[in-house]
Amino acid sequence: MEEVMPNDKYQKDIKKLITNTLDITPKQLNSLVELITLTNQFIHDDKDLNRDLSLLEDLSELDVQDNACMAYCLDKLIDKIEKYESTKNLTPNQKLVILMKQTKTKQKELSHIVPQSIISELVNGKRQLTIRHIKEFAQYFKVDPSFFINT
Repeated sequence: MEEVMPNDKYQKDIKKLITNTLDITPKQLNSLVELITLTNQFIHDDKDLNRDLSLLEDLSELDVQDNACMAYCLDKLIDKIEKYESTKNLTPNQKLVILMKQTKTKQKELSHIVPQSIISELVNGKRQLTIRHIKEFAQYFKVDPSFFINT
């Protein structure tokens, strides 16, 4: 499921604000707008990771020393990349726990997928996720099912 992006007017307002405060190229301007709109979105798969890495590279030469907002957004982007990279060697159960923490989802909120007692066993690693679990949790958390599969 696709995440909702800010509307064009919002992006135009951001561009106007940035243009009035920073001396940057049009490519950097577009990258900064993209950075701001992606700051709070999760990296769901390697496609998202590559998008964010490319964005980081585009902005690597931009001096944001005097712009705390841009520095904060870049830090958030780096944190997102590091979090995603750190999940690559985790079990599917550990990835479920991470998604639950990131979204502040309680076990009870997932009881429509499987009973809460089973969710507890999944979270504690006492039971393995099934293909059905992976599909339904992926749909709930709006991630690709491949997120749960170790590669």
